[in-house]
Amino acid sequence: MMHQLLFVVLGLLVGGAMSDCTFKGQKICSGAVTKEMATTVKICKGTRITFALKKDVKKGYPLVGRDTGPGKDCIWYGTTYCEGDVVVDLYRWWFESKCSGGD
Repeated sequence: MMHQLLFVVLGLLVGGAMSDCTFKGQKICSGAVTKEMATTVKICKGTRITFALKKDVKKGYPLVGRDTGPGKDCIWYGTTYCEGDVVVDLYRWWFESKCSGGD
């Protein structure tokens, strides 16, 4: 029983971190902003692009085109991650990988 519970919890932790959006036919990382307006932004949250107030978005957010794209994003098991994101993979001996320069 305890082993089954452990696998379920680990699956939720790993599965919950995996998300990206599709924007203009490209995958973009969660947290990437697609458009800036006066007081709001369009941002990838989970698997959807939604509106958010600028004041509620972490400073230094990645902007699509400027901070994302080839050589900047990382792909891990088909999910796109932004520069600086830390990916936790409990099936690898090193557990954590940091996205850096598209690697």
